[in-house]
Amino acid sequence: MLAMLFVALSAVQRGWKVNRPFGGKVNSPVAASILGTMAASKGFFADVPCSNLFAPWVYDLVARGVTAGCGGGLYCPNSPVTREQMSVFLLRTAEGPQYNPPACATATFGDVPCNSPFAAWVEELVPGVP
Repeated sequence: MLAMLFVALSAVQRGWKVNRPFGGKVNSPVAASILGTMAASKGFFADVPCSNLFAPWVYDLVARGVTAGCGGGLYCPNSPVTREQMSVFLLRTAEGPQYNPPACATATFGDVPCNSPFAAWVEELVPGVP
């Protein structure tokens, strides 16, 4: 939960610039660390072999149903992750893969309007921010 709070506060302090991405390699340890455990690594992403430093976290998120990679048998660990995407990672890691936040009623951030497919996720992650 502390990791989620840190990321949320960091995003708020920066004005939640959606187009400013997180490094792709960082997203798995940050999200998986919320729950504090890792599943045994069973490599099936061609770009994340079991010998990869981040493999335990990547495969933990896969085992939890938080992510399925980026398609085509790849995880794409070097691709940037937007803050919009990170909000989904964090909330699904904390709440479970079936979690869906309530609909966005009023957008907090100008660059994430309520008609964005990620608005509900962003609003749920940082509720009550003026």
